Amino acid sequence: MTRGGGLALLSEVYLDEAGTHDGAKVLCMAGYLFTKANAAKFNAEMRLVYNRYRIPYFHASEILGGRHKPDGEGIFDHLTAPDRDKLARAFIRTVRRRASFGFGSTVNEPEYEAMIRRYGNMPSAYGFLLHQMLVLVSAWARRTGYGGRVAYFLEDGAKNKGDAIDHLYNRLVETPEKKTKYQFGSFELVNKETAPVVNAPDILSYHWYRYHERLAKGVKGPRKDLAALLRPQDMVADWADERMSDLERLVAEDFWAKLSGQGGGIVI
Repeated sequence: MTRGGGLALLSEVYLDEAGTHDGAKVLCMAGYLFTKANAAKFNAEMRLVYNRYRIPYFHASEILGGRHKPDGEGIFDHLTAPDRDKLARAFIRTVRRRASFGFGSTVNEPEYEAMIRRYGNMPSAYGFLLHQMLVLVSAWARRTGYGGRVAYFLEDGAKNKGDAIDHLYNRLVETPEKKTKYQFGSFELVNKETAPVVNAPDILSYHWYRYHERLAKGVKGPRKDLAALLRPQDMVADWADERMSDLERLVAEDFWAKLSGQGGGIVI
């Protein structure tokens, strides 16, 4: 799927967002890294599932969060509750089998924006999370000894795609040295119907956002579907809720130097 020119882009990262709607407190970004071979296998396996359930793409908030309306006109309304459950289980199984690495990050957007006003010279909340994606992929590369380049893909319909492109090329990888540091190969916007692999991070961003919704209501612990999705090699850099004070401490000391190597840790 990449247009990498002369670069040997051996791994592909697909990103998605959650919490961009009005009234959302927590902003989340998540991603999955695939080898090119496993991305192709994911596409082949999930196309069979999509055909079976007569869907054009996977969208967790509509499939898992919406209510089944037998007479509705939505593209997923023909799915019964058992269908939706089977579809989600198949999607999770295929993600777990084919993705090399799953990762995500969260931040309380209103509190982060207040921090920007106090300290200045900081990216938007969306730009901050995009930076965290590169940091987490770099951590995976160090841990596994991966030395190749990485191609990044973001759904073209993403609300903050303009912010992502501007922040990426003007602050994160604007020099050859930074491209090398992050093993950055390319960045491309893709349509959600291009291939099933584009939809892969949607389920992680959705469940991670819902996890924080549950925390806000005093419900501790992850839902079973989130627990089933996460694997030992996956990593979440959580800067939301009580971690916001830790984030502000790092920002006050030296934002870029401190956060370039910080991942926030896994909280599940």
